Amino acid sequence: MKISDFKRLQQATFACIRKLLDAEQWLIDMTNLLKATHVPEEYQVEMVKAQLMGMAKTWWLAEEERLEKPITWRSTLRVLREVLP
Repeated sequence: MKISDFKRLQQATFACIRKLLDAEQWLIDMTNLLKATHVPEEYQVEMVKAQLMGMAKTWWLAEEERLEKPITWRSTLRVLREVLP
């Protein structure tokens, strides 16, 4: 599946954390969508990264540089849950 195909599903983008439950729901929705669309593990982070906007994308790009490679969706979830308020 290409990123353009993934975006065509019109999944919500993520720009900032307004409420903890919104952020957690977005993570659950992304995980469910990745499973439902059978995105291979090696492409999952890139698919979700395409849904980040604004400060969320800026933060992730900086965070991505410091993380051990390869970055998986599972490790991404762990990092995101560590920083959620």
